[in-house]
Amino acid sequence: MSKIPATHFVQTLSVNVDNKKLSDADFREFVRNTLSIVDYPPVDRSTKPVPTVIMPVGTICKTCGTNHPNGVCYGLNINL
Repeated sequence: MSKIPATHFVQTLSVNVDNKKLSDADFREFVRNTLSIVDYPPVDRSTKPVPTVIMPVGTICKTCGTNHPNGVCYGLNINL
């Protein structure tokens, strides 16, 4: 089975997270079943990664100082 780029997986997640035709259980099953074919970039262990921050939509992120329309910040040094 061929691998899919991590960026494509994240895009697919983002368009389906609010899909009313997909139950929460089906969405989680899709994620579980797809993770094994995602091609993640190598992890740079020389730097400490910035954790993902989830905040109320419309608030300023304390990690990077910007307003994220979806309420999620992936940090300043994400490498997807």
